Amino acid sequence: PGELGPTDPGTAVLVDGANRLDSALATLEQVDRSSAILEIAAQSCAQSDADVSRYLACLSDALDDFANKLDQISTDLPPGLENVAQIVRDARRDIDRARTRAERRLASATTASEREAIRRDAIGEARGAIATASTRIRKAITLVRADDPELARVQTATINRVSAAVDSVGIELSRAVGL
Repeated sequence: PGELGPTDPGTAVLVDGANRLDSALATLEQVDRSSAILEIAAQSCAQSDADVSRYLACLSDALDDFANKLDQISTDLPPGLENVAQIVRDARRDIDRARTRAERRLASATTASEREAIRRDAIGEARGAIATASTRIRKAITLVRADDPELARVQTATINRVSAAVDSVGIELSRAVGL
């Protein structure tokens, strides 16, 4: 008597809120692990940045892996991030296009300065694709509307972590052209 039972509506709300927060924290952990893998992959791709085709192919593969991991948890992601894997794939597609254009142009390049200009152009295009993806991801923060401030904080942190991982690819691209 006097104890809150499982049918008490107040208890149901507390349990639901705790479950949502626990779920959001677990999702943040998964996103953090996947993001760290993308960041390490982007750094390792930089070892082949002199060969722009290989470099961009490596980044493309890393982004594809990241998108696949995000797809696996898409139903657990915060509001606005349901399509984040597609945003990452769009960036990957644009990087692939930049790589293909560079390969075509490199086939007829005759001087080292031409090849370097083509490399810079391709990396510049890839940086633009990454910047666009990051902007689109950050817009999801405006969609976080949790009643629980702690849940909202965790959801915002999840979005920021995905965006930071994508930004890390842009940073690596900037380093490749000496910016």
